[in-house]
Amino acid sequence: MRWKTLGACVIVSGSTALGCAGAGATLAPTPLLTHQDQDKPPLVVIEREGDAQGGLAWAVSARTGHDALAAVADAVAQQLGDAGFLPRVRVTDDSLLVASELPDAKSARRWFDALHRGVFEARLKPSKRRAELDVCGFAPPEPLGYDAARRALGYANSALSVVGDERVVDAVTAAYGETAAWPEGSAPVDPWPERDRVTSRRSAAGERLSIALRLGDGGSALGAAEAVGGPESTLRLLASAAAPGWQLERVSASLRPSGGCLLADFSTSSALESSHVARAAQALADEMQHAVVSVKPLDPAGAARRAADPVEAALRAAWGALGGRVEPGESQRRHILHSSSSPAKDLAARLAKPAELRIEPTFRTERGQGRSWVLLTSACPTAHEDTASAGHTAALILAAAGFAGSEQSPIRVEPWVSSEGLGLIASGPAGRDGQLEALVEEMGRALLAADSDPSWQSVAREELMSARIPSPGWDFALRLASNGHPSQLVPAGVQGSLGQLTPSAGSRALRGFLGGELRLAVLTPAPQAGVRAAAERLQSLLLPLGTEQRSCATRTEVPNVGGLYLSSEASDDEAILIFPIHPKSVGVARAAADLLNLPGGWLDKAVLNPGLASSAQAMALGSGSGHAALALTVSAEPEVLMDAVAQARGLFQRLSRAQFGRAALASLRALRVGRAAAGNDPRHRLIALVTPPAPPVSEAMLRKFFRQELLEDRLVVVGPQPAGQLPRP
Repeated sequence: MRWKTLGACVIVSGSTALGCAGAGATLAPTPLLTHQDQDKPPLVVIEREGDAQGGLAWAVSARTGHDALAAVADAVAQQLGDAGFLPRVRVTDDSLLVASELPDAKSARRWFDALHRGVFEARLKPSKRRAELDVCGFAPPEPLGYDAARRALGYANSALSVVGDERVVDAVTAAYGETAAWPEGSAPVDPWPERDRVTSRRSAAGERLSIALRLGDGGSALGAAEAVGGPESTLRLLASAAAPGWQLERVSASLRPSGGCLLADFSTSSALESSHVARAAQALADEMQHAVVSVKPLDPAGAARRAADPVEAALRAAWGALGGRVEPGESQRRHILHSSSSPAKDLAARLAKPAELRIEPTFRTERGQGRSWVLLTSACPTAHEDTASAGHTAALILAAAGFAGSEQSPIRVEPWVSSEGLGLIASGPAGRDGQLEALVEEMGRALLAADSDPSWQSVAREELMSARIPSPGWDFALRLASNGHPSQLVPAGVQGSLGQLTPSAGSRALRGFLGGELRLAVLTPAPQAGVRAAAERLQSLLLPLGTEQRSCATRTEVPNVGGLYLSSEASDDEAILIFPIHPKSVGVARAAADLLNLPGGWLDKAVLNPGLASSAQAMALGSGSGHAALALTVSAEPEVLMDAVAQARGLFQRLSRAQFGRAALASLRALRVGRAAAGNDPRHRLIALVTPPAPPVSEAMLRKFFRQELLEDRLVVVGPQPAGQLPRP
């Protein structure tokens, strides 16, 4: 009798798929003791104490076809059952696994004899076992008849295993040496797929999607299965976001004679367009492939030892003994099976198209900094929103920040919601390998979680309600000045639209945001070749959420809705004056607002010093990609409020004809020098990478702005309706 050591195999996440370590595995396996008689399959031994019963298993790899192996399986199950055992059996097109408990040590010889009779002596007859579609096998074998199939089975392509204490192991080892000899049989055959494969079959119960990756390293398949099959895995988040109702049903790792296979099954009750299925399949397959290369491989032998059930451990060990007998191919292969009425060629054609979602990265190196920063934003973050959906994208951004990270994680994710833009910022300690990818990983997971978990709804709405300008008059003015797109001026939206915020509405808003021209800004302490890789990783995570991308259209029209609008809902001590302006003028508008707000400046002299108003504040609204405006809010006692408004209107008329002296420009420069300290915050520098720089404002630019943009016939004034007066439209 010869003795040797070899690796074993594992079932992951409750799968029924078994396998063995592939040839050329990079991990160092935990050796298992193996008995090898010259004319019998090897017997793998796992000796351990504590199990109430031992476990015995037999595994064979033979491409005889399902019908022949199923007939053998029935014969073996019948013989083992008649001998007093309760066998577990699994059959595919090219493998058969049989195992059972060993009630006592004395029954070992009876088990071996029953197995031998079932494999080589009992009469074979057609089986009622249903053939499973072996997605990992890629292509079914040519079926063999019963006699040819039986001749193919033997010690060359089989393995046995025992799990139990010393007494059980000794009894099984002795019985193994006394059992009848086996024929040689055929060597294992496990052809490596020549190409990726896409197939389709009809399904009456919703849509199903199976994705299999054939790998040359079985340990990598095991490690990836453990990572992507967990309850909080990115693969589950991707499945939920891919299309309505998608769920991850199962993840399994199969170790094969030529390596391993990672398999994931998804299902939904909804009927989906083939474009949705293709986008989902691409993203999910990419995520599985990412796990293969980023997760540490598992030791198959150690995994067999860790199985709590001795029969399970025996199954793993027996199948694992067949590993490394067939040389794997060099490239990974994918098999995507879509169970629906859609033809496979349609899905294959769509999968062949490049991914739709594109993220353009830009970065700056800041040597010596202690943290890395990334920002995901869009050149037109709210272009997809209207009056009913204003603020919904900001709600999803806030929600994503709430879902991100943990108190123990060094990575922080926070929202960026301002009139200058909208996005998500992630940061973490610098100097770690793969840090940028870790940042975008957390960012992508946060967005996926916000899309699939409705628990964010009430919290995000409350945050936005507190962030918006709390005035019905403001809401009305914003709608007028933006032609019904108020979030292009104030991303937090208006009261009416936030009342319509639902999980489905938020999901639509997020997809609209990702359908724009996406930008990824990166601040890193060292030159990073990983910037492009980080953008590609984020793209693969967000691909299921993306829609057909659009270019950001620069608006040229300016709403012409000027007039006085009185409303009973407006505050009786507040009026809003708002000038719609060309988006390209928003930079000058910010400078104009700074000058208007200077202490002792234009607003103070025109409105506050005369004692008409208690406060007046100017602000520039818009990011430059959509509608823009210069707005002014005036608060005063109700009886003099409209007089204060008249003073403000007169101020703007005078400014359109004014000459701006050096004092005003010097004050503006002083303001900007003071604000330069804000650049000490890396968030500001990060945002500056994707937002237009503030232009140096000259006297000529200001004069042109006041003369050409702040036109009286464009001015919208919203104020309270006096008691007894009919409202004006």
